[in-house]
Amino acid sequence: MPLAKLQITNFESHQNTEIEFSKGLTVIIGEPGKGKSAIVRALKWLLYNNLPDTGFIRQGCKQSIVKVFLANGYIITREKGPQTNRYLLQHKDSDQKEYFEDVECKVPRELTALHGVKVVYFDPDLPVSLHLEDQHEGPFLMLQPDSVRLKAIAHICNGDLFDKAKDETANSLAALREQVKMLNRQLDFLTCLHHKERKITSLQKKRNEIVRHIDSLNHEIDLIVQTYSLLDQASYQALRRACEKVEALVTHALRYVFSTDLEFRIQIHEFGTKPKVQFAVLSNLGYFVTTYAPHDTRNRAIVDLISVMLRIALLEMGPSPLPGPLILDEPGRCISGKHASYFGRLLKILSDQFERQIILVTRDHRLTGSADAVYVIEKKDGRSLLHYRGNSPRVNCDQFSYT
Repeated sequence: MPLAKLQITNFESHQNTEIEFSKGLTVIIGEPGKGKSAIVRALKWLLYNNLPDTGFIRQGCKQSIVKVFLANGYIITREKGPQTNRYLLQHKDSDQKEYFEDVECKVPRELTALHGVKVVYFDPDLPVSLHLEDQHEGPFLMLQPDSVRLKAIAHICNGDLFDKAKDETANSLAALREQVKMLNRQLDFLTCLHHKERKITSLQKKRNEIVRHIDSLNHEIDLIVQTYSLLDQASYQALRRACEKVEALVTHALRYVFSTDLEFRIQIHEFGTKPKVQFAVLSNLGYFVTTYAPHDTRNRAIVDLISVMLRIALLEMGPSPLPGPLILDEPGRCISGKHASYFGRLLKILSDQFERQIILVTRDHRLTGSADAVYVIEKKDGRSLLHYRGNSPRVNCDQFSYT
């Protein structure tokens, strides 16, 4: 659900800030230290509820309040003070208010269902905020273990459902094989007893029943083994198709921004039970892996762009797109020169094409060239102030094809 408006009261350097967001691309521009990232943290607090207890309350004030107005008319408020730590929900056309007290670090499900922003788990111990990119996070997915990268890509093709089906099949297979082992032990016992007591009729009949049961179970095991093999093949094909979709999106973004023949590739190598996943860029110089390399400006610019595009791919290319805005804090910091202008235009095109609201804070004025709404932020007497600058004259951009 798009965010229509944001009100921030006594949060860090923001005493009383109000922003009306476009449904497309909104850019907030300003120099470092003016309070741009504080806006992202305010949104993070309201949407994810995972900031420190009181460090964000403006100096000299007792309470911080962040209020977001959704496009559907609902208003969500997050407030914290000496006596309060809660969410508040109301509709603009109603006086009725619903309070959610003592929320600790959780966001009430009712509110998550309204704004659509939630934490995604590619690993049980690793919550991922797909909708929000913090400038201090580092490149998205590129520093994560191979298992997390693999699960992130598998998210696009419902890989968890394949994994669940394979696990259930494997459990069924193990249970049947255990039954066969138990029946074979019974069969051995009856065979021994038959040789000792020579009770041919009754023992032979019992042995024959067990043999038939074992044959039936072995036939069922064969079918389950075939099923597991088919699931494994289908899972791999679905994963490969997901990789191809992501590769196409990122490749076209690289070519659009950098005007080169770069190609993005996801390489999956099988090493026993632990697949290894690498992100690579193919150029006329051959393969080089996109790693975090601050000393290499060109390589880092490519990493910056891939980081944003991977996040967009996971939001848009799953079984159904994940709702909610995409919030970017200083994206593409190493994308310089004319490429920065193309990057800003690319974000506008993707916002239009996917009908995804994008909220971007940056110090780079070149990213404002295609924005639907632009705000300039400054700081005066320790207080952040926002001024609406209007929209860009180039808000109508060409389509971006990646298929």
